[in-house]
Amino acid sequence: MKKSSGFAEVTKTARGFMFTLSCVCASACGSSSPPAASPASPSANAPAAVTPRPGYAETDAAYYRARAGALATEAIDQIAGTDFWRFRRGRLYVPDASNIQELEERLADAAKSDSVAGIIDASAALLAADQADINAHSLRADALRRTDHLTEADFHRTVAQNLIDSIIHAGTGQTPDSPWTVYRVKEEYEVLKAKHARFVSQSRVNVGSRTLDLLDAEQVDGQQLHVYFDVTELLAEQARALH
Repeated sequence: MKKSSGFAEVTKTARGFMFTLSCVCASACGSSSPPAASPASPSANAPAAVTPRPGYAETDAAYYRARAGALATEAIDQIAGTDFWRFRRGRLYVPDASNIQELEERLADAAKSDSVAGIIDASAALLAADQADINAHSLRADALRRTDHLTEADFHRTVAQNLIDSIIHAGTGQTPDSPWTVYRVKEEYEVLKAKHARFVSQSRVNVGSRTLDLLDAEQVDGQQLHVYFDVTELLAEQARALH
């Protein structure tokens, strides 16, 4: 779909905090100033309209399930056979496990306490429910390397990098006309970690029929980073889940 240019409407801002879990390495990108914002319209905060699921939703969900099973084997040759962009999109259309938040918190607690055994156990449990979780792959890779399980560590590091690459290789992320598409909010923060950047603030931006998140961040060298993420499809699926 062609994206229209012009003034972006900033509709909400949150001030923030630093994400400190292990980061997936990727090349740093330059910053650019965000466009001037026009006043938010009265309907800017209205709930997203409920639309039918796209025709590819079920086939992509099936693709995710098939490739998740293949990647669960930790066989390095399964990586080349995976379209990670489609894999991420398919995950959007697969319901979360009922205990997904508990699994994520368990991994976060293990990482906070720097428990290698805890990270290995918690990441295995989370990946069993969500093979597209970038943070779980990244933390598991680091923990496995610390226990000299190098082959398995390389597998999870490569999966994490491929998931990040599937986001940042489609567009520049630097302008509203060339955003990076994410299918879960947590993918936005994994990109920031890959850029070694600290979250500063977030705005919601409308560009034509698309809805974008604009994240402002600061890299370790003090350079400002402004990144646009397309969340149109994510918000549409969230709206469906509420009805």
